[in-house]
Amino acid sequence: MNALEREFKVTAHDGIHLRPAQLLVEKAQEFEKAEIRILKGDQEADGKSILSVLSLGLDTGHCFRLEVKGEQAQACLEALEVVLHREKIA
Repeated sequence: MNALEREFKVTAHDGIHLRPAQLLVEKAQEFEKAEIRILKGDQEADGKSILSVLSLGLDTGHCFRLEVKGEQAQACLEALEVVLHREKIA
């Protein structure tokens, strides 16, 4: 199955620190049938793991890509976009 992808730029003043990362991961975990990867350059994180997401060090101005696969991919990607924009993360 092909992956759906969206690119984002971190606009939050504090970057993606613990709270916004937690909100993103919690939303991602709601989609059991979706595989979520967050890519920053040559680094990759599991979108359902808080430690993995935080390990990317997504600071203000950094660009990253969400890649979602699986039968819930479209709904998952849309939900994650809402979280990112609602929290003014990206």
